[in-house]
Amino acid sequence: MGKSKEKPQDKPAKKKRILPVLFILLLLVAIGAGVYFFVLKPDDESDNKKENKDTQESQEQQDSDEGTPTDASTEAASDDTIATNTDSETDTSDEDSISTDNNSRNFVYNIDINTVTHSDFETGKFYGSCDVLTMTGDNYPELTTAINQSFTTFYADYMAQKADYIAASASVPDGEMYYYLYKSVIPMRADEKIFSFQKKEVSYNGGQTENISIYGINYDVKTGKNLGLGDLGNIEADMQIYMVNFVRDHNLSSVVGETFADDLSALMEEDPAGLPWMLTGDGIYVIYQVNYNQGSIDMVIPYNALPGFKEEYLPDDYSFTLIPEYGCQDDELTEFGYYTDLNNDDINEFLKIDYVYDDFGSGNGLDVHIDNEVYEVRDIIFYDIDPYLVRTSDGEMYLIITSHYDGDTKGVHLYNISMDGVEKISNTYDSSIDYIYLDTIVMNTKIDRLGTFFATRAYVIGSEGFEPIDARYDYNNGEDVENRRYAVVKKPVKVKLMQGDKFVETELDEGTVLYPANTDNESVIGFYLEDGTYGELNFTMSPDRITMLIDGEPDYEIFDNLFYAG
Repeated sequence: MGKSKEKPQDKPAKKKRILPVLFILLLLVAIGAGVYFFVLKPDDESDNKKENKDTQESQEQQDSDEGTPTDASTEAASDDTIATNTDSETDTSDEDSISTDNNSRNFVYNIDINTVTHSDFETGKFYGSCDVLTMTGDNYPELTTAINQSFTTFYADYMAQKADYIAASASVPDGEMYYYLYKSVIPMRADEKIFSFQKKEVSYNGGQTENISIYGINYDVKTGKNLGLGDLGNIEADMQIYMVNFVRDHNLSSVVGETFADDLSALMEEDPAGLPWMLTGDGIYVIYQVNYNQGSIDMVIPYNALPGFKEEYLPDDYSFTLIPEYGCQDDELTEFGYYTDLNNDDINEFLKIDYVYDDFGSGNGLDVHIDNEVYEVRDIIFYDIDPYLVRTSDGEMYLIITSHYDGDTKGVHLYNISMDGVEKISNTYDSSIDYIYLDTIVMNTKIDRLGTFFATRAYVIGSEGFEPIDARYDYNNGEDVENRRYAVVKKPVKVKLMQGDKFVETELDEGTVLYPANTDNESVIGFYLEDGTYGELNFTMSPDRITMLIDGEPDYEIFDNLFYAG
């Protein structure tokens, strides 16, 4: 594990990882997709959307104490505009192409997470992105001020690191390596009491491995205060007892050392920032850094194990909880499972998930441990898995898995987990999970409409599986005009164009260029013309569901420059 590039006051948890080539390619595709974000507003509408990478933030300790960036940081951030409207912008310089995206969703507060993506297209030596959270509205003025000030500093720090990385990469021969820096925000709990999220930074600037740094940020919604452990009540002693017992019960003394209890006590007293924690719907998610070579132990300390926890900060009911990078068998130190109350009886059950491989090393199932029972899942094949363990607002626990198999083929599998065992809810093929934010799951799916595209759509978990909350799939077609995919009208075609606040039927002439933007996958595809005008095209599908028909003719008879995969 390489050392993170840290300020002296910052001591985030670090994990050792070697980034496989395939993961790099998938990550770059996700970055090229732009942004996924959510807006949280106090009404009956419920939603949210995004993408995720995070943090090593200069002046994190100052933000923790004051929530206010320095003037220098604020000035640095003003050098690069952070887009917060619903229009995408592209700023191109000689060395760097920057694209930004932003859409809107509703949940509890009025918040956007806007991802700013940077790619050095000329040399291919730097890639990066930064999630910038902005808050608007007058409902939570203190939280609004704290959020916006903190992320002004956060973005300024990203831009400074980016400049350093680009300067360092200048001496690297073309094609030999590239540097990257991804900063993301992962919400963990958002209600009328607490807004808690994880800031994460994944970076590489030379060496054998990438660097990962993690922070937990926890705001009091009413006051905007960035909470410390002491603000949550008299809980530190009980936290230490729980963590020491966890190590003992899982025979981890040889991993953390025989002096773990004393080391933990000293860490919490002398350097609380070295123990990242976040509030979830279940308890306090804690990351304990073992040492330089062995990564970390992650655990959730249930609220009912902390009798001194202030009632004013307890969730009124279960809120959607994401356990990021949930510990499965491949993760050496977090394979020991997760304790949670599966049947709402205030008793925590032990939950652990192991991957099952055949004699050739291919994954062909899961073993799900619930207390002393083992439930076999054998309806999934994979060579790699991205697992998410989530609890929804109704108290149900789900396992969501993106499986990678047969080259680039991917699928999303949804299981319900309870004391009765494991129930398969649904499979969704040619898809993967992009981001999970609170009660919203954003899925990336292959779509064959006016060419083959990957497109995102937001869902919630329902009784029948993933229920869409977006009317359409949004194409990941980039924002850089020179690199976007487009179709060229080959013969006149009838469409509807947005004029003012309504659609007007018209006909596009031969040679007109349009950029596919979205589709319901059944009858309508949205697009943009070169001048930015939005329009829609009606279509039907052939009986075999393979060919897209426009007025009864195949789309390739109407358009040139269509690219279909497979």
